[in-house]
Amino acid sequence: MANERRIEKVVMAEFATETVRDASYLYLITYVGIDVAAFSDFRNQIVAAGSRCTVMKNSYIALGLNNNDIGLPEGFKLFGDTAVVAGEGDPCPAAKVIKEFGKKSEQITFKAGVVDGSFISAARAIEVAEMPSKEVLQAQLLGLMLAPAQQFVSVLNQSVAQVVNVLKAYQDKLEEQS
Repeated sequence: MANERRIEKVVMAEFATETVRDASYLYLITYVGIDVAAFSDFRNQIVAAGSRCTVMKNSYIALGLNNNDIGLPEGFKLFGDTAVVAGEGDPCPAAKVIKEFGKKSEQITFKAGVVDGSFISAARAIEVAEMPSKEVLQAQLLGLMLAPAQQFVSVLNQSVAQVVNVLKAYQDKLEEQS
């Protein structure tokens, strides 16, 4: 019996380590007091956002973080019920789901997170939720990068238009004199 528990612990530790390693982001959330139907609805929304939600023991989560060289900050302790929301790609949609669901059901809140291999606090996770999506940020950046070129073309067009206007005025003056 003791060996079975030990094997189970090894498997769970490997699972936690792989979960952290394979995710480009993860959020540690609390779900204390939420009923099964509401938690199931939350999980469905997380899946729709391209993430997955797994309930794990805090010791396995901490082990998974440590095995991936993501140390917990001094004084930060994982306690209580903890679920891990993990995914690849843009971290904003999952954070938005957690934040919005937390507004409806106060039982779900951020504890902390890991984005691109860096540990973030609950407050920073909320800031991620408030950010526009990666695609929107890329579009805004592209707009900023194109603005000087568009202004340059506009200035060039104005200069050409001014030269054409001067030439047209000169032509009209010559026609009046003839």
